[in-house]
Amino acid sequence: MQEKAKGQLIFTSHNLRPLEVLENEFLIYTTVNPENRYIKCAYIKNTQNTRLSYLRSIKLGGQKEKLYNETNIYEMELAMRRAGRVGTHDR
Repeated sequence: MQEKAKGQLIFTSHNLRPLEVLENEFLIYTTVNPENRYIKCAYIKNTQNTRLSYLRSIKLGGQKEKLYNETNIYEMELAMRRAGRVGTHDR
């Protein structure tokens, strides 16, 4: 893909396979900083497993910008419970 593709390809976080296939120099990552939304990851060489390096950066940091805001599982659980109750009294 990196030799023949033209334009931009966007992959969502549930599909990390492209990180294993494409060379790091062609990858740009989104950040949580709206002032600096896109970065190239530092400290990742093409000889490393880019997917694992990306996941490590999410968990431990070490990039120029933060890549992910940690999810509060309790807030998520509450939202799911509330979503399950939506429309239950409409019958």
